[in-house]
Formats: sequence, structure tokens, C-alpha cells
Amino acid sequence: MFAIAENLLYSGSLNTLSSLGRIVTPTLPIESKAMLAELHKSTPEEAKEHRATLGLWLKSLREAEGLSQRDLADRLSLDYYTFISQLENGRGKIPAHRYAEWAVALGQEPRSFVRELLRYYEPLTYQILFEDVAS
Repeated sequence: MFAIAENLLYSGSLNTLSSLGRIVTPTLPIESKAMLAELHKSTPEEAKEHRATLGLWLKSLREAEGLSQRDLADRLSLDYYTFISQLENGRGKIPAHRYAEWAVALGQEPRSFVRELLRYYEPLTYQILFEDVAS
């Protein structure tokens, strides 16, 4: 029984149970520590910059489709077209459950659209998933 417990996560944390029944916290390999050291928490200013850049991108997609803010709001069944303006000005966030709808409304392939959203909404997650941090 203890041999099986060694490989199981304990209480949803990174701690494991050793064969002696003790809680063991694993250590990270040196490469992982270096990778984590390179990652940093973004500041509120950086988050604002990311959202502003994303807003410009969303605006360019809308304009490329020949849509006004009101037209896009209609395509998305939004009550207020001002939400589009807020996003394009770097305020607010597209709700995750609507990402695919936004992609279609803006003529984008959903996977690449969401990947781009992730780059700006969750830069650390994006970096972990898509960038080669070792190079």
C-alpha cells in the first residue's frame, strides 16, 4: 500500500507520501528552477500594456472584417456595443466561454485566436505552453 502511495499526490499539493508514510516535498531539477526564475509576475502596468496591445489587435481584426463596433456587437449578441470599445481601448476582457464565438465573428481560426488572447491575457501561461524558455 505504501509503495502505491509514493506516486500519488497528497492532499492536492506537490507533496507525496514516502514508503515510510512521511510527507515528502520534491525538489525541482536545476533546469526547472532556472526556467521558473526567468518567469516573473507581471505588474499592473505591464498588464495594462498587454491589454492595450490586444485591444489594437482586436480593432484591426474588426476593421479587416469591415465591421463597426455595433456590427460586431450584433454578431456576438451583445447588449452594449460599448463593450467592444472598452476592449479595444485595453479595458475589460473577453469572457473565456465566448472565445470561440469571438473568433468566428472576427473571421479567425479559433485555436490561433485563443492562442493570441492567451499571449496577452495570461502571458506566463502562454510562455510556459508556447515559448522555448531554455533558449
